[in-house]
Amino acid sequence: MIVRGEATGTPMAEFWRAAPTGRSFRTMAIDLFTVRDGKLATVYHIENWSTALEQLRA
Repeated sequence: MIVRGEATGTPMAEFWRAAPTGRSFRTMAIDLFTVRDGKLATVYHIENWSTALEQLRA
């Protein structure tokens, strides 16, 4: 099973060494779930924070 999500925000304080400038970010997240015998077997979670930081520092 695959789930695609988005995280958005406008940091009000320093965020991963990016100064609070009032800029917002939007980044994608992907979750991959494996089900075996009707039970959750594995979960992988991936977020693209490098793109979010590029947006904040632009």
